Amino acid sequence: MQSLLRRRRTTMACVALVLICLTGCDAMISHREVSRTLSPSGQIEAIVDEVNGGATSSFAYSIYLVAKGSDKLPPSDHAVFRADHVEKLKVSWINPRLMEITYHRARIFQFTNSWGNTAVLKTTADATAIKNYVSEVEIRLTPLSPEDKLVQ
Repeated sequence: MQSLLRRRRTTMACVALVLICLTGCDAMISHREVSRTLSPSGQIEAIVDEVNGGATSSFAYSIYLVAKGSDKLPPSDHAVFRADHVEKLKVSWINPRLMEITYHRARIFQFTNSWGNTAVLKTTADATAIKNYVSEVEIRLTPLSPEDKLVQ
């Protein structure tokens, strides 16, 4: 009887430890809005989001396009840019339909050179706010100098 009770306690302790570890990992990840850059039209904002994955990883950066004033980010797979090991990241609007992302160094995981197609707009919470605006924004990715490399 005592052996059965001891096994149950051990099993419950192991389950509790696993649950604490699983929820603790998510709790260590934090997001911080670094900047918001308003388009010349005044209707779309580019948001730079910094992701801190904890002590064992570098900061990662994502850029999202949203309707002006949006208080929540789209799902992470809707980022137009995602990278880590980033230096001197900057977003600027050339005109209402052209945005430029510049950087000194970056390990880029995701980049798309256009945003605003119907499929993306229908799946974002802000689709109604921008449905009457431009159908597409071109995005340019430009290193600050030709010598900028991730690996020297």
